[in-house]
Amino acid sequence: MNRMRQIEAFLGCWGVKTKGMTADEIISMAETVFETGRCHYEALAEKIDALGKTKRRELAAKNLPHYGIHLFQKLNKTKITNEGMDRMMERSSPNLINGDSMDVIGELDIDPAALLQKVVTAVINYGHQDILWEFPEVLAYFGSRIPNRGELEGHHKVNEAMFEAKKRWPNLKAGVDL
Repeated sequence: MNRMRQIEAFLGCWGVKTKGMTADEIISMAETVFETGRCHYEALAEKIDALGKTKRRELAAKNLPHYGIHLFQKLNKTKITNEGMDRMMERSSPNLINGDSMDVIGELDIDPAALLQKVVTAVINYGHQDILWEFPEVLAYFGSRIPNRGELEGHHKVNEAMFEAKKRWPNLKAGVDL
């Protein structure tokens, strides 16, 4: 992948639409968002890549709102309750719409419960289950949870990021052994 396309991808994964932007505008935005300072685009791509996924996420969450772009993570500040999720699922029913506008034959079913299941499945299948660790309500809805370290004793390749995500839960019980 050439470096300019890589810079576009680093921005695009956070919802930035680079189509119609000049190369200078893309580079300037990337330098600002990822706080790299002014540099040639090849060095810029290397610096952004070296930040790592977690740091890029933090910087994007911090700096993209200046461009009017708010990340999915910002929604995590809104309290999602089990009751609210249950109400949404209870009201869930097939909502068929004509698929012509999406270039598909027939109807599309816009059922919130079915959509949630498809999105969660896609997130897991693409190897980004770490996104789900931020939402204990979603884990609980699907009968899952983040175990304590003690429960995983003897297991190999345990991803420490899930424990870090659990620490950030706003309603985590005090004194929980992670």
